[in-house]
Amino acid sequence: MKNPVRTYLLLLVLIIICFFIVYNVLPIKIKYYDLINNGNKIVAELEIYYELNKKYPEEFDWEAIETIYRKTFFGDNKEFNETTQPWYNKNNDDYVLHYFSSFDGPYLFYSSKNKKWDYGVNMWE
Repeated sequence: MKNPVRTYLLLLVLIIICFFIVYNVLPIKIKYYDLINNGNKIVAELEIYYELNKKYPEEFDWEAIETIYRKTFFGDNKEFNETTQPWYNKNNDDYVLHYFSSFDGPYLFYSSKNKKWDYGVNMWE
């Protein structure tokens, strides 16, 4: 008679391995659904800012950026928390929103030049 504990452990290990394989091949739109939805709200507010001011906010214009983030996520009464929101970088007439998942990357980012979300290291291409 086979040992049932051994069989169940083997089955559990196979299920965990299958889960990681499936997770790694999922498209970024599914894997990072919540982050992309939150980022799209900021993108919409940045485009409204651009229509009103004919330029995107400067990278270190904390007042404008914080206003956009508050308007998008927190309303007027909630505390602003920059650690859970994407970072904003401006380069000439383009901007990039990116989430840090580790120090060296790869990063989830949105490029205003390409108008799409991507996952990688080089955000300015």
